[in-house]
Amino acid sequence: MVVAKKKDERVRNWSFVAYPESVPENWIEILDELHVPWVESPLHDKDTSANGEVKKSHWHIALFFNNKKSYEQILEIAESVNGTIPQRIENAKGLIRYFLHMDNPEKYQYPKAEMIAHGGADIEKYLTASGGDHLQILAEMQEWVDETECTEFSDLARYALQEHYHDWYPVLATKSTLFLNTYIRSKRHSKSEDKTSELSEDQKILKDVEREFLSIQSKEIIKKAKNLAYAGLKHRLEREYGSYVLEPVKEDLSRPEVILYKDIENAIEND
Repeated sequence: MVVAKKKDERVRNWSFVAYPESVPENWIEILDELHVPWVESPLHDKDTSANGEVKKSHWHIALFFNNKKSYEQILEIAESVNGTIPQRIENAKGLIRYFLHMDNPEKYQYPKAEMIAHGGADIEKYLTASGGDHLQILAEMQEWVDETECTEFSDLARYALQEHYHDWYPVLATKSTLFLNTYIRSKRHSKSEDKTSELSEDQKILKDVEREFLSIQSKEIIKKAKNLAYAGLKHRLEREYGSYVLEPVKEDLSRPEVILYKDIENAIEND
């Protein structure tokens, strides 16, 4: 008769919850004496239930062992500090990020500075974005650039530093600087081209008139012929800009078409 092998329920990583009013005064020293990496979450004192009531303040504790530990072994540790029933950690990265509510924007965002690593625990490796996270964060930054019409990389970098230090900023500073800088620059260039395109029909005549005016001035031709050519240029400006050049008000005197029109009139009088 073949006896089925019992499944090994032991795992290396465990977690439990501790309450300020229940833990002994030296609870941190008790866990430190295990000489294993462990993480103490910020004190969760702003969590709310579905009906909006504030939950009891508590810490989340994560323990990381080199070897597998049984439920009974971890229960003994949790009970030594009056913690809750221990739970196996299925996803260490997800749990540590949950300590800050990083992936739950609807919940209170606890500051990373209040999360404490003990026994050499490396918090950063859990907070650093993975490949999939990286692409998601990159998409969020790209959408922000579009929504805010950002045209300077420095504006994005400043916003990421001040508002998204734990998620956007590491990706921006270490992985995607070139991509996002290029994207922002291309948007700025495209916007500039669009602006030029919008003005080109209106400004084309002004540029042509200005070029022809300079050409006429440089030519050695009789005064009558020059004045006829100047009159033609004045007519083009009048047809295009109307009262702006014919009867300019004070605030229009600095407009380029008004200045050019006056230059042509002066040329007719002086030639």
